[in-house]
Amino acid sequence: MFYGFRTLMIFIVMMAALLLEEKIGYKKEKIFEKGQISAKDAVLFTISIGALIAIMGIIIKYGLIEAVSALTIIAFSAILFLFTYLLLGKYRVLAALPPIFFISTYLLLRGTIIWDVILLNIFAVTSAIIAVYFLGTLFTWKSTLIFASLICLLDIYHVFISGAMAELATASINLKLPNMVILQGKGLGLGDLTLAGILTIQTLTKKGQKHAALTITSITATFLIFEILFDTFLYKLGVFPATTIIIIGWIPTLITTLKK
Repeated sequence: MFYGFRTLMIFIVMMAALLLEEKIGYKKEKIFEKGQISAKDAVLFTISIGALIAIMGIIIKYGLIEAVSALTIIAFSAILFLFTYLLLGKYRVLAALPPIFFISTYLLLRGTIIWDVILLNIFAVTSAIIAVYFLGTLFTWKSTLIFASLICLLDIYHVFISGAMAELATASINLKLPNMVILQGKGLGLGDLTLAGILTIQTLTKKGQKHAALTITSITATFLIFEILFDTFLYKLGVFPATTIIIIGWIPTLITTLKK
């Protein structure tokens, strides 16, 4: 078994998010015009995510699993197009190529080693990085704290009580969708990757590069320890709210922000 795969994916997303924010973060200002997510918005955002998870769980339960596939393909193609369009400048006409490549490879290579092991994970990580790029600086520090706390509670609920997370994970694995990174049956959802990236960007914005590096190091180390323990001793649980581990890994950075 490859220990550390999920940790590596988190590290890649956090590092890529940090580099993109420093190099081309200014480009997204054209879209958002410096708007930010308030504390109230963070609560509503979390509620919306919870409702979406519940709805998708119901859809899967009633056998409409192909609807989940269609929604995922449309959503990923849209954000891939938007991100590419934003970056290409005068070559924006080429922005349609990445979505076309994604749809084509999904339809033609799904179920092969090339898709299942390589392309699926590349597209999943890419999706998380793009999500962080667009969302990372929209939060304020206060709304980040509220969102992180609520999304952790939501994750715990849908993992241990509603069971929706397990249903979505199973559906993603069966459909070979880039809703999660997965290797040897061990996966990690895009929400977890995105949260780690958002915490990194928010730390960069509030405390600078040094503390952002601390966030990356702390979350990576904490998650690696958890991953080894989970795969060795706790694997019978099947799923676990990874947001909890990510937030625990962020605590050292959070403590430093409280110091003057």
